[in-house]
Amino acid sequence: MEPLSKKLPELVRDSRLETILNGDNTVHVSYNRPGRSAEPQRELWKKERLIGSGGNGVRLAASSEEGKDEQAHFQAVKQITSARSRPVLEICQSELEALAKFSTRRYKRCFVRSFGWYESSGFLSIAMEYCPLGDLQQFLIERTRMPESDTREIISQVAQGLQFMHGEGFAHRDLKPGNILIMSRPLENEWWVKIGDMGLSKRIGEVGAATTSLKGTPGFFAPEQLGLGGIDPKMVDPFKSDIWCLGEMTFRMLRGEAVFPSHNDLRRYYQGTIPFPNQRVYEIEVTKPAISFISSAMLAEPQSRLDAHQAFNREWLVTVHDNSAFGQADQGQPVLGPPCGVLNRDPTLNTESSGAWSTISLPLRASRTESTIRSFGMEGY
Repeated sequence: MEPLSKKLPELVRDSRLETILNGDNTVHVSYNRPGRSAEPQRELWKKERLIGSGGNGVRLAASSEEGKDEQAHFQAVKQITSARSRPVLEICQSELEALAKFSTRRYKRCFVRSFGWYESSGFLSIAMEYCPLGDLQQFLIERTRMPESDTREIISQVAQGLQFMHGEGFAHRDLKPGNILIMSRPLENEWWVKIGDMGLSKRIGEVGAATTSLKGTPGFFAPEQLGLGGIDPKMVDPFKSDIWCLGEMTFRMLRGEAVFPSHNDLRRYYQGTIPFPNQRVYEIEVTKPAISFISSAMLAEPQSRLDAHQAFNREWLVTVHDNSAFGQADQGQPVLGPPCGVLNRDPTLNTESSGAWSTISLPLRASRTESTIRSFGMEGY
């Protein structure tokens, strides 16, 4: 039988890391010099401590003393295993494909970058960019809500990433503040965020094709995902569900609370017995274009919602990306990074939500590299 690794998409196969494992030490081998007699370059990573666990994975701290610049470089390493009979590589194929696709030069500005993956003793490990400022959910917990100007800047970046994903036929399927990683922020720099956690993302071959289970996080489900209107939750359009999540996330950033406090409120909105709660954002003096953006992303009927391209080019966001290099890349040019920002390295209802990124900030140490492995869930694959 042909090995599973041979059946992977070419981009995924090419992102596999050549690795030597020796106890707590991991060595990544690369050939960065031309010529047939080029010496392999080795980078040694040493596991230092366990910093967390959850689901079918663990978070570890590791360090590397490799590098000539004597500056600390960082990586996050997601380590995955599965208690199921299916090979872990098969379970993670969709995630690996999305990571490989959106780690390329054109897209890496908008997505947490993967440096590659490797297998060991029943585990699959993915080396990724580390975001020391944590995720947007942690930021919101500390501050409750955000000014409209900051919200607009962040949502513009997320909307562009979503436009890229949908344009390439991928749905994220778990868009939420906890999966938006912060690369830089005021006062030190401008806002720069990236979409992370591709654990539930998938290339959608055909809208309407059934999925194995309901994907996402409670509180961010669109009405059709909950079966309202008699729609089979497994047959929904995942692109339109992503847009609903974008609207929900925008509202929470501005107001500091969910759009619909209960399932009953969501049901009544879908049935048309209560209006969309625009008044709650009017009360905090949010502009009309912002309110229009949210309500258009969260229309009850999925076919009436904005698509990702319309969302990114909505009036509320146009002034953001028209005045920056961030939104000016055309179809033939890579997206440019900002002029500032540090880029070191990167309940119920049979639901399946992706795990939250660890937001632990490890101490920087000169000439050392530390990586963290985040927790995640594999239920429902």
